[in-house]
Amino acid sequence: MYEWLFDKSTYYAIDMGGAYRRKNNTKDASKYPNFTPDYAKKFGIDLTLVKDTYRATAHPQFIRNLVQDFLSKHNMHPGKYLGIHFRYNFNDFIKGNSDSEAAKIGSAYRANSVEGLASIVLSVKDPNYLYKHLKSYLDSLPPHFDRVIYLATPVVMWQWFREQHFGVVDPEGSLVYKGITIVSGYEQSRFLKTYIDNCETIKTYFGEIESIFDKEVMVNSGAFIRSRPSNWSFNVMGHRMAANEDLPYDRTIYDIFYKKNGELPSVEDIAKMGYPKEWFTKHHQKNKSLFS
Repeated sequence: MYEWLFDKSTYYAIDMGGAYRRKNNTKDASKYPNFTPDYAKKFGIDLTLVKDTYRATAHPQFIRNLVQDFLSKHNMHPGKYLGIHFRYNFNDFIKGNSDSEAAKIGSAYRANSVEGLASIVLSVKDPNYLYKHLKSYLDSLPPHFDRVIYLATPVVMWQWFREQHFGVVDPEGSLVYKGITIVSGYEQSRFLKTYIDNCETIKTYFGEIESIFDKEVMVNSGAFIRSRPSNWSFNVMGHRMAANEDLPYDRTIYDIFYKKNGELPSVEDIAKMGYPKEWFTKHHQKNKSLFS
């Protein structure tokens, strides 16, 4: 997006790593840059213009109103909950693409390191690994944060996460992990479907509205964990930049997995955790997903 709408350097003010092309393999390197207008000029960026552009292209008012109703219904206070965009789904971002070493985990393409991708794969295979690290990050935030996490993820993924947690297909009720309520597309889709009969726009464009709705929930969060690579996450960051003076708790997803020594868990580290070896072995045919 930053190359389609703005000059190439503009993304520096939103996310120094960009949407796709840069890695953040150092802990806290993915912090929001928080440029001042004068500092932005050093990169040829008109920060006021960039923020005004995002404000002028805010999400539709009726969706913003729906999101506020949704947040109230689920005891989520704007600026006081943790939001995460988990973009990585089956047969999409996680794939084996060659006979290279990286293919044992999946693929190191599109700005993903092997170590970072290993934690992503493990989060899909064992959602409790993801929840554990999200809880640790939420615990590190100021005490005014709600014990609520909003998980924006493709439909197949929130269904998978819920089935793994409850042990049954299509379970009822909210997912709770160690005292933290994890709200997702389960609650969102049920909420939006209550309006289908009375709103032709929602009925006709339900899938598109689900995505915009999730973005607006992320814009309202107090801390946002973004996916990389992802234009969706980058767009959310642009709107958050325009709406806030600073975003001290925003990070890429890789940051939540860093160990105390400032390094991502290696493939060898994960192998010692007792998970089935076949989860991380290239046992599939060339160019087939790990989850085929």
